[in-house]
Amino acid sequence: MELTKSFVKHKSPCADGFRWFLRHHQDGSDYQPLLNALVSAGRVDDAYWLLTQFGPTDAVLKVDAIDAEAIVFAGTLEVEGNMKSLV
Repeated sequence: MELTKSFVKHKSPCADGFRWFLRHHQDGSDYQPLLNALVSAGRVDDAYWLLTQFGPTDAVLKVDAIDAEAIVFAGTLEVEGNMKSLV
């Protein structure tokens, strides 16, 4: 799903989050790469907000293990081994 400036703006994002989007993805972005970029930038709350606005996808991500502070994935996450939080 391609998220354009006008598509995101229509959802009434917070001013700070929308400015970040314009600075880093002014030409738009695919949904999951944008979620990943937000999490990488430490904007987990913004990624969660985006997920609540645009909902889930039918994508499936299968991994052996996860060692991360935060994950925001729009589809189904299947973890075969351990999950470790860095928090």
